[in-house]
Amino acid sequence: MSTDTNGWVVVAGRRDMLNIEEGQILRVKCTKIHPDFSHKATMLLHDIGLIWLDGTFNWSDSIQPAKLSKTWSIVSRPWVQTVEKFVVTTIGWGRLSHQGALPNILRQVEQTLSTEDHCLRTLQSEEAESLYNPIMFCTDDKGKEACNGDSGGPVIYDGEVVGIVSHGYGSKRGCEHATGWKMKVPFYYKWIQEEVKQGERLKLFAPVNYA
Repeated sequence: MSTDTNGWVVVAGRRDMLNIEEGQILRVKCTKIHPDFSHKATMLLHDIGLIWLDGTFNWSDSIQPAKLSKTWSIVSRPWVQTVEKFVVTTIGWGRLSHQGALPNILRQVEQTLSTEDHCLRTLQSEEAESLYNPIMFCTDDKGKEACNGDSGGPVIYDGEVVGIVSHGYGSKRGCEHATGWKMKVPFYYKWIQEEVKQGERLKLFAPVNYA
């Protein structure tokens, strides 16, 4: 756990970056990166972290707690293996194209989950393929992909956060032509809950009432 937060803050409830009167701001108290995080062969594994805030947000119409998915509910098996299309919504502040401008307005895009076989074929090297782990899933909608600045953003399905944007892979033409890799939230649900309880024990924050 690190308290070196470099003056970071979290802004909630602001859809327009230029509207400084919109939303609420809290200082970041400390952070923690997943202990198994690694970066090998352009693949990021266990690419997830947590932040603790110095205070709590006031819930409103524009600020609500996100519901984390406990199970991979998109299909009964651990990956999409059927021809049926499962569409998720990816949300973020990332660039609108490779080396393009950053938006002022929060963006979202609908994406179709790819099959495990398709995701593996996009890895393009034996080393990268050997690092594949079912903690991840991918989307491969050309022209509709997360980009620089979207990492850490939510991937939503049926009202729940099922994924976290990680990285793109496989195209020198930019992120809009790459395969997008996301971390599966259900795989980390237990770890998140354990860290939250640890934070409460260390009095990093007060227990939150989600009612």
